[in-house]
Amino acid sequence: MTAGDYHHYSRHENDNGVQKIVAGGGGAFLHLTHGHDDSVLEDEEGKTRFSCRKKFPSRQFSWWLAWTNLFLFPVRNWSFGFATAPAYAVTASALITPDTQMSSAAHLLSQVVQRLSWEPFSLFWVVAVATGVVFFTDTSKLWYRWTAGLIHAFSHLAAAVLLGGTMVAMLRAWLVEFGPVWLAWQPPLAALATAVAGYIVGPLVLALYLTLSLNLFRHHRDDASSALRSPHYKNFLRLCIAPSGELTIYPVGIRRAASKFRRSTGSTPSRLEPVDGTRPFLIEDPVLIKPQQEA
Repeated sequence: MTAGDYHHYSRHENDNGVQKIVAGGGGAFLHLTHGHDDSVLEDEEGKTRFSCRKKFPSRQFSWWLAWTNLFLFPVRNWSFGFATAPAYAVTASALITPDTQMSSAAHLLSQVVQRLSWEPFSLFWVVAVATGVVFFTDTSKLWYRWTAGLIHAFSHLAAAVLLGGTMVAMLRAWLVEFGPVWLAWQPPLAALATAVAGYIVGPLVLALYLTLSLNLFRHHRDDASSALRSPHYKNFLRLCIAPSGELTIYPVGIRRAASKFRRSTGSTPSRLEPVDGTRPFLIEDPVLIKPQQEA
């Protein structure tokens, strides 16, 4: 049985030589091969077990590749900052008073708690953000959804408050020298500065969450893979059917996909040839399936 739902190569085999192959390395982004433990698959009745024989890229390499999300996420997903920028600005405005003088993190926290106790919108905003992030958490376990979701949500809230408090205090100390007229510009300037900082910090917080969720707890593989947006590690299957009915499967992989092409000067019928990228190779030895095994 072959499938291409996941964008990588994976092959499982049972004791009778029946194969389950995933070869989805076409034009889409790479699906990382680690995450939930699929070293052994079982059928619905639990009688037939399929053991994992090969993955491309390997689980170990995929684990290391996931860490690159910390550096590549803000670059490859730069537009995501346009979501976190206003969210951080609104959060800071909802939880911090314009006359905040940040002497310490504990002092800022006490002001936030006081703001939540008498400002309905502040409490509503915190609950809305926390609830939205909790439902974003990729898991079927309720305890993990709430634990990981709340940690992720309050990481964003804490970052927004710290950034906002710093911006408010710095601008107040700077504008007070120019007189009370200039202090009227403090709230919009603080909101703008917090939005700029949120554009940078917000994606980093999400990237850290996705990386730790996948590499430590085996969740958010789809989200981490789509965020990574790796165009490499392609694969496809070449099938050879002999007159006797014997099937030979050649799994072909490409570690680095070509991104530049030029007009072909060789004898091949192709009009283009790659300038960069790596040459195709066999991911593993050809898989032989005899007619008896198919029956």
